[in-house]
Amino acid sequence: MKREFLWVAGGRVLAAVVQALMLLLLARAVSPADFGIFSAVFGLSVVAQNVFDLGLGTFVVRERARDRDSPLLVRGLQMSFAASLSMGVVGAAVLAAASLADALFLTFVPLIISMAVERNADVRLGLALADGRARINVTNLVARRILALILFLVLAYVADLDPIVAFGVSAALAAIVSAVSAHVYIRGTGIPSETQATVRSTLAAATPFWINSVATQARNLDALLVTLLAGPVASGLYATASRLTGPLRILPTSLAAVLLPQATRLTSDAGVRRRWLRGIYKVTGVMLLVYTALALALPPLIPLALGADYAPSGSAVRIVLVGLVFAAAASLLSTTLQGWNDAAFVGKAAAVTTAVCLGAVSLGAVTLGTSGAAVGLSLSFVVQAAALLIRALRLSHPPKDGIDS
Repeated sequence: MKREFLWVAGGRVLAAVVQALMLLLLARAVSPADFGIFSAVFGLSVVAQNVFDLGLGTFVVRERARDRDSPLLVRGLQMSFAASLSMGVVGAAVLAAASLADALFLTFVPLIISMAVERNADVRLGLALADGRARINVTNLVARRILALILFLVLAYVADLDPIVAFGVSAALAAIVSAVSAHVYIRGTGIPSETQATVRSTLAAATPFWINSVATQARNLDALLVTLLAGPVASGLYATASRLTGPLRILPTSLAAVLLPQATRLTSDAGVRRRWLRGIYKVTGVMLLVYTALALALPPLIPLALGADYAPSGSAVRIVLVGLVFAAAASLLSTTLQGWNDAAFVGKAAAVTTAVCLGAVSLGAVTLGTSGAAVGLSLSFVVQAAALLIRALRLSHPPKDGIDS
């Protein structure tokens, strides 16, 4: 498990650095207002990506770890391909229709296509993770990000294409290469092309994962709400804190990805579960030290990296970094409970805390602007981590007559 974590964490950190560099270059190439609009549309696209995913991304990993030859796994992969295709078609059609009112929407068509294709690749690469072959999963991801960055530099700085269009086209082309290689990997795993599992039974099994995924990613609507309530400039400054710090969640989310197959196979013995939770406490403590150091070091560097216009985002960056400690704990606890066959509770907790997030971000944006929105985002992480921890403690300290469901 340590080896798998090192592969996943190292690869995702590298991929996140590359993507952060790409976002940084985009932010420098456009105004804070334009970057705020981009962040809002990007957030909507992420939500759409998870709506169309149907929870199959996480479900495929869990199902592969539970039963390597599960018929639900085969049907899940088939449904994932159809869902990704539908997302690309529907998303492009909606943006094309919206462009009749404002041509700006047409520039985001490549972006929505790239996210649909990326999700299709990621679901299939999840099999490699479940099989203990993280190297394949990570290599594909890193290569995708590097290719996208190279293409972005060529299109934006050599071909002088509009930076937002260049971002979407680069991501789309890299995603297609990634998806093709992922499909080649699937053919080598011996998964049959036919199954007796029905769409209804597969969707029912994946629904708890879907609820959690959609609810969690619905938080990406925060930038849109800040744009509507406080204006595009405030949204751009808030996006600097919420989006550019996002890659810093890579370490805990990487560990969470590796833990899912292990938690699925984990015995239901309460003592083992308590030792598992102690490991999570230790990792969260390390994240506390890391994010505290970053909260002190990063804000003064923002004007140097992005320009003087972004200097006011420093306090929001500090607030969000503190909140990421609780976000890390929430990621680890969510995966743990999903592996312990409690995915339904994880989905409910995500739905409630997302409502808290969007409400708190909106209230904060109206009352205190960028910093207030950052407080709202961090507060939602605290609420989610607390709810999940209470549930995990309950399952690891069952009453004498068995675990109370």
